[in-house]
Amino acid sequence: MLFLAVFCGFLAENFREHGIDRAREKEYMRSMIEDLKQDTTNCHNVTRRNAVIIQGLDTLISCLSEPSQDNSNINLIYAYCIKYRYYNPEVQFSERTMSQLKNNGGLRLVKDKEVSDELSDYDQGIRFCDRQRDQALHYYQLLDESELNIFDFAPIKPLWDSLSKTDVLSVPIETMVRYVMNKTRLRTADATLFSKYMNAIIYDQVAIVTYNNDLVDQNNKAATLITLIQKKYDLKND
Repeated sequence: MLFLAVFCGFLAENFREHGIDRAREKEYMRSMIEDLKQDTTNCHNVTRRNAVIIQGLDTLISCLSEPSQDNSNINLIYAYCIKYRYYNPEVQFSERTMSQLKNNGGLRLVKDKEVSDELSDYDQGIRFCDRQRDQALHYYQLLDESELNIFDFAPIKPLWDSLSKTDVLSVPIETMVRYVMNKTRLRTADATLFSKYMNAIIYDQVAIVTYNNDLVDQNNKAATLITLIQKKYDLKND
Protein backbone atom coordinates (compact mmCIF):
# COMPACT_ATOMS: atom_id res chain seq x y z
CA MET A 1 0.00 0.00 0.00
CA LEU A 2 2.84 2.36 0.88
CA PHE A 3 4.50 1.69 -2.48
CA LEU A 4 1.22 2.36 -4.30
CA ALA A 5 0.73 5.63 -2.44
CA VAL A 6 4.27 6.77 -3.28
CA PHE A 7 3.83 5.76 -6.92
CA CYS A 8 0.52 7.60 -7.21
CA GLY A 9 2.11 10.65 -5.62
CA PHE A 10 4.92 10.45 -8.15
CA LEU A 11 2.44 10.28 -11.02
CA ALA A 12 0.46 13.20 -9.62
CA GLU A 13 3.61 15.33 -9.31
CA ASN A 14 4.67 14.47 -12.86
CA PHE A 15 1.22 15.34 -14.13
CA ARG A 16 1.30 18.65 -12.25
CA GLU A 17 4.76 19.54 -13.62
CA HIS A 18 3.67 18.54 -17.13
CA GLY A 19 0.69 20.86 -16.85
CA ILE A 20 2.90 23.71 -15.64
CA ASP A 21 5.35 23.14 -18.52
CA ARG A 22 2.56 23.15 -21.08
CA ALA A 23 1.16 26.36 -19.63
CA ARG A 24 4.62 27.97 -19.76
CA GLU A 25 5.11 26.73 -23.32
CA LYS A 26 1.83 28.28 -24.44
CA GLU A 27 2.70 31.57 -22.70
CA TYR A 28 6.07 31.64 -24.48
CA MET A 29 4.33 31.06 -27.80
CA ARG A 30 1.81 33.82 -27.08
CA SER A 31 4.73 36.19 -26.38
CA MET A 32 6.52 34.94 -29.49
CA ILE A 33 3.55 35.89 -31.65
CA GLU A 34 3.67 39.43 -30.25
CA ASP A 35 7.37 39.68 -31.17
CA LEU A 36 6.78 38.27 -34.64
CA LYS A 37 3.96 40.73 -35.30
CA GLN A 38 6.26 43.59 -34.30
CA ASP A 39 8.95 42.18 -36.62
CA THR A 40 6.55 42.05 -39.57
CA THR A 41 5.57 45.68 -38.97
CA ASN A 42 9.21 46.77 -38.75
CA CYS A 43 10.25 44.76 -41.82
CA HIS A 44 7.38 46.22 -43.85
CA ASN A 45 8.23 49.80 -42.87
CA VAL A 46 11.96 49.45 -43.53
CA THR A 47 11.64 47.58 -46.84
CA ARG A 48 9.18 50.22 -48.05
CA ARG A 49 11.61 53.03 -47.18
CA ASN A 50 14.59 51.16 -48.60
CA ALA A 51 12.72 50.68 -51.89
CA VAL A 52 12.33 54.47 -52.14
CA ILE A 53 16.03 54.96 -51.39
CA ILE A 54 17.04 52.36 -53.99
CA GLN A 55 14.99 54.17 -56.63
CA GLY A 56 16.48 57.55 -55.63
CA LEU A 57 20.01 56.16 -55.84
CA ASP A 58 19.22 54.98 -59.38
CA THR A 59 18.56 58.59 -60.39
CA LEU A 60 21.68 59.78 -58.55
CA ILE A 61 23.77 57.26 -60.47
CA SER A 62 22.23 58.49 -63.74
CA CYS A 63 23.10 62.09 -62.88
CA LEU A 64 26.68 61.13 -62.07
CA SER A 65 27.02 59.23 -65.35
CA GLU A 66 26.35 62.40 -67.36
CA PRO A 67 29.38 63.24 -69.55
CA SER A 68 29.40 66.88 -68.41
CA GLN A 69 28.61 68.23 -64.98
CA ASP A 70 27.04 71.67 -65.38
CA ASN A 71 25.65 73.68 -62.46
CA SER A 72 22.08 72.38 -62.79
CA ASN A 73 23.27 68.78 -62.76
CA ILE A 74 25.58 69.41 -59.80
CA ASN A 75 22.65 70.94 -57.90
CA LEU A 76 20.59 67.84 -58.70
CA ILE A 77 23.37 65.53 -57.53
CA TYR A 78 23.72 67.56 -54.35
CA ALA A 79 19.96 67.42 -53.68
CA TYR A 80 19.66 63.68 -54.37
CA CYS A 81 22.68 63.02 -52.17
CA ILE A 82 21.06 64.90 -49.28
CA LYS A 83 17.65 63.27 -49.67
CA TYR A 84 18.57 59.65 -50.35
CA ARG A 85 21.73 59.41 -48.30
CA TYR A 86 20.33 60.90 -45.10
CA TYR A 87 18.92 57.64 -43.73
CA ASN A 88 20.24 54.11 -43.48
CA PRO A 89 17.02 52.28 -42.48
CA GLU A 90 17.45 49.02 -40.61
CA VAL A 91 15.34 46.54 -38.65
CA GLN A 92 15.90 45.87 -34.98
CA PHE A 93 14.28 42.49 -34.47
CA SER A 94 12.22 41.81 -31.33
CA GLU A 95 14.29 39.08 -29.67
CA ARG A 96 12.79 39.30 -26.17
CA THR A 97 11.05 35.92 -26.24
CA MET A 98 13.68 34.16 -28.33
CA SER A 99 16.38 35.24 -25.86
CA GLN A 100 14.32 33.90 -22.97
CA LEU A 101 13.78 30.60 -24.76
CA LYS A 102 17.49 30.22 -25.44
CA ASN A 103 18.89 31.51 -22.15
CA ASN A 104 16.38 30.04 -19.68
CA GLY A 105 16.17 26.58 -21.16
CA GLY A 106 12.77 27.38 -22.54
CA LEU A 107 13.45 25.73 -25.88
CA ARG A 108 13.15 22.32 -24.20
CA LEU A 109 9.53 23.20 -23.49
CA VAL A 110 8.71 23.43 -27.20
CA LYS A 111 7.67 19.85 -27.82
CA ASP A 112 6.28 20.33 -31.31
CA LYS A 113 9.19 19.58 -33.67
CA GLU A 114 7.78 21.60 -36.55
CA VAL A 115 7.46 24.70 -34.39
CA SER A 116 10.90 24.12 -32.85
CA ASP A 117 12.51 23.78 -36.30
CA GLU A 118 10.78 26.93 -37.59
CA LEU A 119 11.86 28.90 -34.51
CA SER A 120 15.48 27.85 -35.07
CA ASP A 121 15.25 28.75 -38.75
CA TYR A 122 13.78 32.14 -37.90
CA ASP A 123 16.52 32.81 -35.36
CA GLN A 124 19.17 31.95 -37.98
CA GLY A 125 17.39 34.31 -40.37
CA ILE A 126 17.77 37.14 -37.88
CA ARG A 127 21.52 36.50 -37.66
CA PHE A 128 21.74 36.49 -41.47
CA CYS A 129 19.78 39.75 -41.80
CA ASP A 130 22.01 41.38 -39.18
CA ARG A 131 25.12 40.40 -41.15
CA GLN A 132 23.65 41.89 -44.33
CA ARG A 133 22.71 45.03 -42.38
CA ASP A 134 26.32 45.37 -41.22
CA GLN A 135 27.49 44.94 -44.81
CA ALA A 136 25.13 47.71 -45.97
CA LEU A 137 26.35 49.93 -43.12
CA HIS A 138 29.95 49.33 -44.21
CA TYR A 139 29.29 50.63 -47.72
CA TYR A 140 27.17 53.45 -46.32
CA GLN A 141 30.14 54.64 -44.28
CA LEU A 142 32.54 54.31 -47.23
CA LEU A 143 30.16 56.47 -49.25
CA ASP A 144 30.25 59.08 -46.48
CA GLU A 145 34.01 59.38 -47.00
CA SER A 146 33.61 59.86 -50.76
CA GLU A 147 31.00 62.58 -50.28
CA LEU A 148 33.13 64.49 -47.80
CA ASN A 149 35.93 64.56 -50.37
CA ILE A 150 33.65 66.08 -53.00
CA PHE A 151 31.00 68.23 -51.30
CA ASP A 152 31.18 71.08 -48.83
CA PHE A 153 28.10 70.69 -46.64
CA ALA A 154 28.72 73.75 -44.44
CA PRO A 155 26.48 76.11 -46.52
CA ILE A 156 23.44 73.88 -45.96
CA LYS A 157 23.80 73.29 -42.22
CA PRO A 158 20.37 74.93 -41.59
CA LEU A 159 18.86 72.36 -43.95
CA TRP A 160 20.48 69.49 -42.03
CA ASP A 161 19.07 70.95 -38.81
CA SER A 162 15.55 71.18 -40.26
CA LEU A 163 15.71 67.69 -41.77
CA SER A 164 16.38 66.20 -38.34
CA LYS A 165 12.80 67.14 -37.45
CA THR A 166 11.06 65.69 -40.48
CA ASP A 167 10.88 62.66 -42.74
CA VAL A 168 13.49 63.42 -45.39
CA LEU A 169 12.06 60.91 -47.85
CA SER A 170 8.75 62.76 -47.85
CA VAL A 171 10.37 66.06 -48.92
CA PRO A 172 9.90 66.61 -52.70
CA ILE A 173 13.19 66.60 -54.59
CA GLU A 174 12.17 69.93 -56.18
CA THR A 175 12.17 71.46 -52.70
CA MET A 176 15.66 70.11 -52.09
CA VAL A 177 16.91 71.47 -55.42
CA ARG A 178 15.48 74.92 -54.71
CA TYR A 179 17.14 74.99 -51.31
CA VAL A 180 20.63 73.99 -52.51
CA MET A 181 20.49 76.37 -55.49
CA ASN A 182 23.44 78.78 -55.22
CA LYS A 183 24.59 76.99 -52.06
CA THR A 184 26.30 74.06 -53.75
CA ARG A 185 30.00 74.00 -53.09
CA LEU A 186 32.41 71.39 -54.38
CA ARG A 187 35.73 70.61 -52.78
CA THR A 188 36.85 69.24 -56.11
CA ALA A 189 35.61 68.77 -59.68
CA ASP A 190 38.02 65.89 -60.29
CA ALA A 191 36.32 63.49 -62.73
CA THR A 192 38.15 60.54 -61.19
CA LEU A 193 36.71 61.26 -57.74
CA PHE A 194 33.23 61.61 -59.22
CA SER A 195 33.68 58.26 -60.94
CA LYS A 196 34.79 56.64 -57.67
CA TYR A 197 31.83 58.25 -55.94
CA MET A 198 29.43 56.76 -58.49
CA ASN A 199 30.98 53.31 -58.03
CA ALA A 200 30.65 53.66 -54.24
CA ILE A 201 26.96 54.47 -54.67
CA ILE A 202 26.49 51.38 -56.84
CA TYR A 203 28.08 49.18 -54.14
CA ASP A 204 25.92 50.86 -51.49
CA GLN A 205 22.78 50.34 -53.56
CA VAL A 206 23.56 46.65 -54.18
CA ALA A 207 24.08 46.15 -50.43
CA ILE A 208 20.72 47.81 -49.66
CA VAL A 209 18.95 45.72 -52.32
CA THR A 210 20.43 42.51 -50.88
CA TYR A 211 19.48 43.53 -47.34
CA ASN A 212 15.97 44.42 -48.47
CA ASN A 213 15.50 41.04 -50.17
CA ASP A 214 16.63 39.29 -46.98
CA LEU A 215 14.16 41.35 -44.94
CA VAL A 216 11.33 40.37 -47.30
CA ASP A 217 12.25 36.69 -46.83
CA GLN A 218 12.40 37.13 -43.05
CA ASN A 219 9.04 38.89 -43.06
CA ASN A 220 7.52 35.94 -44.93
CA LYS A 221 9.05 33.54 -42.38
CA ALA A 222 7.54 35.57 -39.53
CA ALA A 223 4.07 35.48 -41.11
CA THR A 224 4.33 31.70 -41.67
CA LEU A 225 5.53 31.14 -38.10
CA ILE A 226 2.69 33.20 -36.65
CA THR A 227 0.13 31.06 -38.52
CA LEU A 228 1.87 27.84 -37.45
CA ILE A 229 2.02 28.79 -33.76
CA GLN A 230 -1.58 29.96 -33.73
CA LYS A 231 -2.68 26.65 -35.23
CA LYS A 232 -0.54 24.40 -33.02
CA TYR A 233 -1.34 26.20 -29.76
CA ASP A 234 -4.91 27.22 -30.51
CA LEU A 235 -4.10 30.94 -30.29
CA LYS A 236 -6.00 32.16 -33.34
CA ASN A 237 -8.36 34.28 -31.26
CA ASP A 238 -5.64 35.81 -29.05
